[in-house]
Amino acid sequence: MEDPLYPGSSILEQQQAQIISALIPCFGSDSDSTVMVNAINVSSKFVNLPRIKFYSKQRILNTLAFLLEEIASHKFLKFVSLEDMAEYGRKAVQLAILNCWAVLKINLEESETEPEPEFQQILDKYSTLLSSLWILALKDLSTIKYSQPNLKEIKLYSTYWLNFVGVLSLELEKNHSTMSDFLKEEEADFFFVLFCQCAESLIKNQSVSQVLPSVNRLLQVRELVNALFDDEIFGEVIDLLDRLVLMEEDTSVKCEVLDVVKTLFTSFLSINDTLQENEKSKLLELMRVAMLPLFEAFPFLNQDFNVEEAQQQSELSQYKSPSNFILLKKSLSVSVSMVEAFKDHTEKEALFSCLLYIFAKFYEHGDDILVGMILPFLKIVISDSFALSGSKLPVSFYNVLRQSGNFQPGDSKVNHIITMMILLTSGSVELDTEEVDLFSASLVSSVANPETAPTAIHSIKSLIKNLSPSASGSTRIIRSIVKILLKDLLLEEEPKIDQKLALEIVFLVSQSAAVDTVDKRISMYAVLLPLIVKFDESGSIDRQYLHDKVFALLNSDPNAFKAVVNEHLSEEHKRAAEALVKFKQNASSTLDPEEDGIALKTFS
Repeated sequence: MEDPLYPGSSILEQQQAQIISALIPCFGSDSDSTVMVNAINVSSKFVNLPRIKFYSKQRILNTLAFLLEEIASHKFLKFVSLEDMAEYGRKAVQLAILNCWAVLKINLEESETEPEPEFQQILDKYSTLLSSLWILALKDLSTIKYSQPNLKEIKLYSTYWLNFVGVLSLELEKNHSTMSDFLKEEEADFFFVLFCQCAESLIKNQSVSQVLPSVNRLLQVRELVNALFDDEIFGEVIDLLDRLVLMEEDTSVKCEVLDVVKTLFTSFLSINDTLQENEKSKLLELMRVAMLPLFEAFPFLNQDFNVEEAQQQSELSQYKSPSNFILLKKSLSVSVSMVEAFKDHTEKEALFSCLLYIFAKFYEHGDDILVGMILPFLKIVISDSFALSGSKLPVSFYNVLRQSGNFQPGDSKVNHIITMMILLTSGSVELDTEEVDLFSASLVSSVANPETAPTAIHSIKSLIKNLSPSASGSTRIIRSIVKILLKDLLLEEEPKIDQKLALEIVFLVSQSAAVDTVDKRISMYAVLLPLIVKFDESGSIDRQYLHDKVFALLNSDPNAFKAVVNEHLSEEHKRAAEALVKFKQNASSTLDPEEDGIALKTFS
């Protein structure tokens, strides 16, 4: 809380000395376990406060460090009261101090800002000791819970065990080998028991958002992953994941569940090069869970969807919510990543086909917002499926879109233009002559529309960049676009699009990989040079720009330029072109005027 009298300074910062002075006596010899536990918990909150510097916390941290050392060694020199304390009280203090250090480490690991190096140094100093004590504490809990049930002691752990699991899972993520050295042959059993405790908490709907990140990190342990794919266990795992996806109302929790599904899926694939049929079935079950939020949020994806039914009309009216949009992106992101992790090409192709079917359903529904949200994932799937098996799947997907009635190559919607570009450049889909003309006209008309111009221009540039002798689809479209633009520039009294922009597009085509012979360049230059002269004479385009284009053509292919000047330009056009050449030199005065005058004459 900020002090209203001293802006920029918190009340807590001003009172830190009094807080520390009040806490230290609580660790004295006359304090019982309850007082010490409470003092440790308050100290934990204090040392984890973000705005207070290390030097202000150092006295408390030193006290907590000495307490940790003495509890670990069972030699009580500073905290003599612990020696005569009852076992239950001493355990309460021990768990509290271990929790204090666990919370500090978790907060430092998950902090978005760079922590002070002194905090990391003190944690590194006690890292080995703390890890071993956290492991022993969780082993002790397992023994108490499953072998010798003691409700009183179990309750003692209830506040802390999740932090122990959380901090050990973080340690596992950073340094698996160290954890393995601690556990040795007990590693598989230890992590399986940890998972079971987490699963129990999830089943009871307790601390779900805190448990799931730890579970996600635990699933890096190969022995645990293989154990969870056992026939007798996997069904229980799927039931739990199903329940969490369907029953949890918190969107962020559902997203964390999907992360767990993805990690379990990819971890199993990464440690198993060959798959049995029943293992493939289990992986497909995980895929189903990953896609569950889609079918729950968007009823039109279901095969039995009937828009005429009142209940489904009601469901349909509710899908446009921020939470559903978040789940759409998360579910597709996870699903696409899982398919990409598959090593078997046949399985991967079949799953890509399933994803494309889902995408087609979104296009069929016709909601432009939803179509825009799936486009990044469509690009990944089209690119990967093309790399896998050529244009078979992209072509099939395009045909399905055409048949749906909501998608045509002549559509000028931004999302439809982007879809066509994905299919053409990433999926090498070939269009027939009519479709080429429709799409080309759509792109040109979109350039003239301020709302769609950025997308259309970017698309045309991408097609030009994709031009090559082998990219026949892009070449045919660009050829059609150039024809439309030239007709607009040469014949129309009132051009439909900006003349400078149209000229720039034609110029870019002249410099592309598709214009790969002298004859092709001569043909392009023979069109461009008279156009440039025409615009210079009319004054409709900035002369400096036209000058730059003339010199770019000259530098690109002097032989083609010479041929056009000699064979295609009239004397009047030659003089006009020479004036353009001189323009920049006269304006900038950087070159010798006598040399400027022969720039074009050398070609005559």
